Amino acid sequence: KEIPHAATGELFPTRKGEVLWTHFVLDEDWVWTLKMGVIGDKERTSVLKVFQPYMGLLPEDETKSWSEATYNKCDVNSCWELYGIKDRNNYPSTGSTYHMRISVKEENAINWVTNWTENEKPTCPGHPYSSISESHSPLKQDIIWNISYRDTRRKSSYSINYFR
Repeated sequence: KEIPHAATGELFPTRKGEVLWTHFVLDEDWVWTLKMGVIGDKERTSVLKVFQPYMGLLPEDETKSWSEATYNKCDVNSCWELYGIKDRNNYPSTGSTYHMRISVKEENAINWVTNWTENEKPTCPGHPYSSISESHSPLKQDIIWNISYRDTRRKSSYSINYFR
């Protein structure tokens, strides 16, 4: 019997109120490097290198490299992973802000998606509201997803997701 598991870098504890960042890079050798850490604390940075699709668990005659055509498209998104929410008391009281930056080395290498939307809108009583803004240049795109409540002043929080 196989035991399910996940591939991770070094695990670090976090404390309430700390803001986390994530960074994904596909290098010239077709290796993904995933990093995650705590803003302001470089000592708590976890790094994971992914050399092959599916962590190399599939037979090489099925897939062996990120350079294969099937991996030629990448979707970038964020998810506020809150399940079983029934009312406002179950939501984080401060809301959240996600800042995603996508960057490329060659100008206009990507046709930027400019109409960012939510595909899951909350409907339970007291749910937060959100707004999404997008800006871009030939080399990078920034998307800011702000989740907040209209009736309270929200403390600042900031999560950064990078993909290059």
